[in-house]
Amino acid sequence: MKTALLAALCFLTAGAGSAEEDGQALYNRKCSTCHQRNGEGIPHFYPALSGDAFLLGAEDDDVIKLIFKGRDGMPAWATFLKDDEIAKILTYARDSWGNAAPAISKDQVAALRKTVPGWSQVPVGN
Repeated sequence: MKTALLAALCFLTAGAGSAEEDGQALYNRKCSTCHQRNGEGIPHFYPALSGDAFLLGAEDDDVIKLIFKGRDGMPAWATFLKDDEIAKILTYARDSWGNAAPAISKDQVAALRKTVPGWSQVPVGN
């Protein structure tokens, strides 16, 4: 129950932003409530992204799919984030807090979105 309430809070506090944001601004607005601005997460609730083996070592498509589908209380962002926003957020997280992993491109996100019918719909709101 606590996890569901925290996930709902994260989702609701991820309000609207400017028309063109960089990865850090998007991350701070959409992800930092749960994963924290410093990437350390909330122990026992939301994982740290700083040094996270999956974020840094998984295949790019698997990392993108996690954002699309969500997991363990994390919202499924496929219908709420545009391809360029997902790319910017992931690139920021993969290159922050001592992390060093390759960037994710908008084209990678767009190509993967086309492979699954439920993910191909146009994101609503931001």
